[in-house]
Amino acid sequence: MFPAQEEADRTVFVGNLEARVREEILYELFLQHPESVSYAIALLNGIRLYGRPINVQYRFAELNILEETSNS
Repeated sequence: MFPAQEEADRTVFVGNLEARVREEILYELFLQHPESVSYAIALLNGIRLYGRPINVQYRFAELNILEETSNS
């Protein structure tokens, strides 16, 4: 596997963040299991930060969300 592909496989999209969410908070959340992207997605998708459910998906799912939003 190429290095760029390996990095893409370890990259997630996090959306629907409340304005008060900072990088440090996300860093602490993802430290819970840094080795497995699929586990992090299963664990963190839908949890509430500041009362708002976050959206955690594979990186390439980000493109689908942006397209759906722009078509609405």
